[in-house]
Amino acid sequence: MRPSGRVRVPADLDAATDIGAEHRSGLSPGAADRIWEAARHWYAAGMHPAIQVCIRYDGRVVLNRAIGHARGNGPADPPDAEQVPVRTSTPYCVYSAAKAITTTVVHMLVERGDFSLDDRVCDYLPRYTGHGKERTTIRHVMTHSAGVPLATGPRPDLKRMNDSAYAREKLGELKPIHPPGLMHIYHGVTWGPLVREIVSAATGRDIREILATEILEPLGFRWTNYGVAEADVPLVAPSSVTGKPLPAPAAAALKMALGGSMQRIIPFSNTPMFLTSVVPSSSTVSTADELSR
Repeated sequence: MRPSGRVRVPADLDAATDIGAEHRSGLSPGAADRIWEAARHWYAAGMHPAIQVCIRYDGRVVLNRAIGHARGNGPADPPDAEQVPVRTSTPYCVYSAAKAITTTVVHMLVERGDFSLDDRVCDYLPRYTGHGKERTTIRHVMTHSAGVPLATGPRPDLKRMNDSAYAREKLGELKPIHPPGLMHIYHGVTWGPLVREIVSAATGRDIREILATEILEPLGFRWTNYGVAEADVPLVAPSSVTGKPLPAPAAAALKMALGGSMQRIIPFSNTPMFLTSVVPSSSTVSTADELSR
């Protein structure tokens, strides 16, 4: 990896740019161009192998562009690596943007009466009791105030990420660090499995299937679900660790919140194991175009 943690920025940024369909009518002159110029400036700093931007105004796409490389130009890539240009259609793992999508699914189910935000988690996951967890509501989970921001106990087996019975067992073993509702602390590791299993238990359906049939397919989406089919894994652009290492205190805090360092998490997120998993907090694969809808 290059010491600076930067990517190689091409001299000709226009040659590294992909432009999708755009409709500027009704937009203030130069407005979209100013936004794109800011994106180009951001890319030129060398901290992003690629950037996708898609902006809609009054329902129309006014800016739909990508700049950089989908593959071959990360800080850890060798100088002779084949550089594959990014496209506006290139899918990426969008990490925690998944939480907004998941929250949409949850509120849709609440409106439909499948469950209430004030139902107790243990009403659906009977093993989610002990150490005061029986007082935890779905609202506590959704607002990151359930008191279980950390995966306490032995490190879970990541090879069993999609194993529902195993996930419920491990969730039942969690020991809260504070009573539910006392404070908000980012539940980076536990939020996804909790929501996935609550939805499954309450509806008898997989959250990925709910999202696909009730939101994505009616909208004609190609991506934007939790993980992808095995055949689509090679199409997903890998993510890269960029920049210099974090200062020790920040690195320690990040490791505590996410269960590992960026140097471990990002490479793992590029693996077929993760990219085919159903993790409603982080495994969504999408494009800027689809997310902007």
